[in-house]
Amino acid sequence: MEKAFLVLEDGTVFEGRSCGVAGEVTGEVVFQTDVVGYQEVLTTPSYRGQIVALTYPLIGNYGINAQDAESDGVHPRGLVLKEMSPLYSNFRAEKNLPDFLREHQVTAVCGIDTRALAVHLRERGEMRGILSTREKDPAKLQKKVKEIPSAYEEDLLSQVTPQKAISPKEKKDPLLAVVDFGMRRSLSDQLESLGCSLVRVPAYTRAEEVLKLKPKGVLLSPGPGNPGKPKGIVEEVKKLIAGGPPILGIGLGHQFLGMALGAGVKKMHPGHHGGNQPVRESGQKHSLITAQSHSFVLEVPEEAGCRVTHLNLNDQSVEGIESKKSPRVFSVQFIPQRDENGKPDRVLQRFVEYLK
Repeated sequence: MEKAFLVLEDGTVFEGRSCGVAGEVTGEVVFQTDVVGYQEVLTTPSYRGQIVALTYPLIGNYGINAQDAESDGVHPRGLVLKEMSPLYSNFRAEKNLPDFLREHQVTAVCGIDTRALAVHLRERGEMRGILSTREKDPAKLQKKVKEIPSAYEEDLLSQVTPQKAISPKEKKDPLLAVVDFGMRRSLSDQLESLGCSLVRVPAYTRAEEVLKLKPKGVLLSPGPGNPGKPKGIVEEVKKLIAGGPPILGIGLGHQFLGMALGAGVKKMHPGHHGGNQPVRESGQKHSLITAQSHSFVLEVPEEAGCRVTHLNLNDQSVEGIESKKSPRVFSVQFIPQRDENGKPDRVLQRFVEYLK
């Protein structure tokens, strides 16, 4: 394996070995703390524009299978690992991780102390980075990384949203319009199991075009990037709210909904990327352990048109809101997941009840 470097914008250098395709990529460096789920991370559109460091020390030992993919593509620009296993033991696996990375042209590096990297990013904040198997002089990469623009200044939504509306194979009631900022397959599966048929529309679709579909409700999906960057989306969300259907925002969609209701947004230090974020809903005694992948968060002033319904127990950041005018317009920052019995998340169950 050839030598590879990860260089951060503050000048910190991590040396490792190439374990994907040769290349040089730039992006926002984030750390992801899940023990399992590397395939889901690679195929989740929310990681578009990022170089993802997986903190679990051994990655790849249960292989890859098509059923666990959250989308058809791979979205991180680069992958950083401690150790990657070409061998796997899993009756569902169809191929190993190295082959998957090569198929999707992913530049990856192993041999990095990813937990030390995570501590560095936790203390200093997420930052730009450059991952290279080509340049062998770290000093040149240190200079280069300071000149690259942030991925959060790019229009990442256009890279993950469908180019045209995608209709359901079988139309049934209730029809749900999904404004697709980077929809996850696992969310679609849960909603379909609750009886919904989904029509996915591109991120920049005008509100009147969405409402012309006569959906029973609108889902603002998760997605990548800075919610303050895309132009016009918040204005369209305001029109959707005025149109009257129930609305659920998730992830990036939650942030757009909050902004439409008068909340602000800020970059986190660091973001939440993993499946172990504790969240408590107002008035509830028990906390939720949630999956998240975001680097921006809402700030909700008292005069905003929404109230905070969920808080993160680690840093007290906003994890859920609800319109002050209607409980049928609400959102969560975390990603709803099936419970231990395979039932769809209660957030999705509540939303579907409003569609009836």
